[in-house]
Amino acid sequence: MDVHITGKHFEISDRLRAHIEGEAAKLERFSTRIIDCQVFVGTEKRMKEVEVVLKVRAHTLTATSAGTSVYQSAEEAMAKVKAQLKKLQDKLRTRRRAGGKRALREA
Repeated sequence: MDVHITGKHFEISDRLRAHIEGEAAKLERFSTRIIDCQVFVGTEKRMKEVEVVLKVRAHTLTATSAGTSVYQSAEEAMAKVKAQLKKLQDKLRTRRRAGGKRALREA
């Protein structure tokens, strides 16, 4: 999975980059279909805003979080994307199971 980190009016430190890449690496446990992960970090007034765009095969998941700490905002945004990814995987699993049951009934 490729992780692209972009700062909007914000300097990305090596420590922050490593933290975000570590959080993004945890997402690979939930799906092997992840193609790309883009993280946008910016400031608006005194708030630090983090937006995560995760591209999975045929789907795009997006989450945004804002707070006073960049690290906390990054963790919250990654948690939101993780929840969306889990929901998508469950949806795909149940769809596959239902298709298999339907195929057995018809045969």
